Amino acid sequence: LSREALLNDKLIVTAVAWPAGIVVRLGIVMSSVGAALQCMAGAPRLLAAIAADDCIGFLKCLKPATDSANPTRAIAVTWIVASIPCLLGNLDAITPLVTLFFLAMYAGINLSCFLL
Repeated sequence: LSREALLNDKLIVTAVAWPAGIVVRLGIVMSSVGAALQCMAGAPRLLAAIAADDCIGFLKCLKPATDSANPTRAIAVTWIVASIPCLLGNLDAITPLVTLFFLAMYAGINLSCFLL
C-alpha cells in the first residue's frame, strides 16, 4: 500500500480485509451505532447527576424533579448538542475538538489516580 493511498483513502483496510470488505464496513457501522447508543444513554444521566450535585451553577435547570425521574431536560440538551455537528454535515471538522476533550478527560483521570 502506498503512502498516498493510506493518507487519502479512509477505508483502505477494506481492500485487504478477509473474507470481504463488507465485513469491515459492517463492523464500522455496528461499532458506531453501539457507541452512539452508549453515549445517548449515559450522557444525560451524567449531566443530570452533575446538576443534582450543584457542582456547576448554570446546570441547575437540568436537575430531575425527583431522584427516580428520567432526566428529560438533560436528554433534550444532549440531543441538541449531539445533533448540531450532524446537521452541519461534516463530522471530520469537529473530530480534533472531541479528541482534545477525551484526552483532557483521560489526563485528569490519570492525574487523580496518580495523586491518590
